[in-house]
This record gives sequence, C-alpha cells and structure tokens, in this order.
Amino acid sequence: MAALPHRQLVQLGAGHAHLHVLRMWSQNPIPGVGLTVVNDSSHAVYSGMFPGLLAGLYSPAEVQVDLWQFVPACGARLFIAPVQGLDSQTRRSHLPDRPPLPFDAACVALG
Repeated sequence: MAALPHRQLVQLGAGHAHLHVLRMWSQNPIPGVGLTVVNDSSHAVYSGMFPGLLAGLYSPAEVQVDLWQFVPACGARLFIAPVQGLDSQTRRSHLPDRPPLPFDAACVALG
C-alpha cells in the first residue's frame, strides 16, 4: 500500500467548482499533495448543464456525473459519506463510521 502524500486537500461536496478542480487536477496534479473528495452520493449533478436540462436539451441522466468513475480517473480519492462536522482547529473533517479525515486545506462546494 502506498503512503499518503505529505499534504492533503479535501473537497467537501461535488459541486460544479469541485468537478472543475478535479478535471484540472487530472491534467496537472500538485506533487506531494493528495486530493480527496467527500460527497453524500455517488453521483453529482453538473450544475453547469442544469439550464439545458430545464430547457429540455439534456436528460436527467446526461447532467449526472458518476463520481466512482470520475474522481479516481482524475487521480483523487473518493469517500461516499455525509460530512458530520468540520474542525478547523485540528484540521479534521468528521464522517460517520470512520476515523476523522485530516486535511491541510478544505473547501466546500455543494452545487
């Protein structure tokens, strides 16, 4: 098993901005930094396509991103769990049924 990178960036939620960061990460990851995504569902709605969904240009399936495929393909880890807490003092996010998830930087983008 490989050791975790020295620094950890944790994205809480799989909103539009985080999906964009993941895509950019796949093209140019930061050496020595690990990226982890925590989302409460294995699928995310790509909100940039939502107006097209409302206009009838896309089906609901077309605006969904399968995070089980997308996140690892971008070189990041994925946890499917609701975030139960965030402690900025200790830099840990709390998820049910697992140890706290440490981070050096965390950001929130839900959609």
